[in-house]
Amino acid sequence: MEIPRPIITFAGSDTQLPLQLKESIERELPQEALEWQRPYRRQPKTIYLEVKFEHYTDNFNSSNQLLEKQLLHTYWIECYDVDSYKQNFRENLINWVNKFSKFNSSEWLIVLIDHTDKKLSKTKLLPRSSVADKIKADFPVTGKSSLDRHLVTLTDPFKKDTKAIESFLQFLNKVRTLLLSAYSKQLASYEEYIRSQREKRTNENWDFVNFFLAQEELAFAFELLGLYDEALVQYDELDALFSQFIQNAHLDNLPFWLKKTS
Repeated sequence: MEIPRPIITFAGSDTQLPLQLKESIERELPQEALEWQRPYRRQPKTIYLEVKFEHYTDNFNSSNQLLEKQLLHTYWIECYDVDSYKQNFRENLINWVNKFSKFNSSEWLIVLIDHTDKKLSKTKLLPRSSVADKIKADFPVTGKSSLDRHLVTLTDPFKKDTKAIESFLQFLNKVRTLLLSAYSKQLASYEEYIRSQREKRTNENWDFVNFFLAQEELAFAFELLGLYDEALVQYDELDALFSQFIQNAHLDNLPFWLKKTS
């Protein structure tokens, strides 16, 4: 059975390059550890992020699903001329960013593709950096969410020279940072959802079986990150909650879900 993993999507005017890099990205991303700062002053954890890298589909949603959710969206663009950018790319890029920026649980990244050979053959065009400057002007976010966080240049990804290798490593690091941010927000939101469902346990229609499956998904997420102690905590909490129901149950007033198991 395939292990569920968070999803990075790719879109853009030409998706051949990300398709060609799919195997490298999925292989290289988990090779470097990240320090994950846990909320509520809990100790930071060292984690490794394994992902799926897939073409974007419209099943993006903000539901309570935790595993195999689209958490980071990338848009790939190759353009060396500001006028061409304005005419052929700008509107689609703005629409794409607007689609995801309203969702707090996901992140987005613009990947500016730089093929040096092609750029040298276009000597009459404006420098490549001006396209990046124009993109930055189109997305004037500030503070911690500056566009430097959401824009990366990928130079000749299939070459083996120093510049290309450093560019790909920079790309991977930016992806890791944004993915960790999205994963952290998603986990925090899901943990809050679990707490809210637990508080409803005295409701007549509350179902322990459904709650178990929801909290088990959280355990799977921690296990995916290599946080086995955190995963065990989820099962300990479920065991304690079930034991409490058993101790407090009266034969003449069993919850409906407990009747199904008796």
